[in-house]
Amino acid sequence: MPNPIRIIVNGHPKPWQRSRQIGKRHFTDPVEQGWRSCIWQAAHEHAPAVPMTCALRVWVQIFIKRPKRLERAKDSMDIIPAVTGGDVDNYAKSILDTLTDLGYWADDRLVQDLRSQKYYTARKGVWLKPGALILIWRIDDDRD
Repeated sequence: MPNPIRIIVNGHPKPWQRSRQIGKRHFTDPVEQGWRSCIWQAAHEHAPAVPMTCALRVWVQIFIKRPKRLERAKDSMDIIPAVTGGDVDNYAKSILDTLTDLGYWADDRLVQDLRSQKYYTARKGVWLKPGALILIWRIDDDRD
């Protein structure tokens, strides 16, 4: 597999939420907008000049704040699979929608292989703060 586009996003991940409607007005959660802004800031410098139009593989690792109950001395110092927070597919949707808006691809339907993982942050080491790691490959590059 050739080298992927690698995006590291710092910030508190928020899952995608359906916008709310009151009368004819639609509202998006400002906290989700803040997360999308973090993705935008981290990803805009890696955006391709022309949107990709081939099949894609996207791997997303989400790192959410570790709960206090997992801060004890006996708890692992490394990242731990997260079982609280939003649904992992909604975190991925928020990321894919933002990358679509940035022009990474013509449509997120091109993502043929999506892998999402959700972890609590580490107490020591690399992922000490909330954020995300996003890796993107062109599947047609696998033939090289």
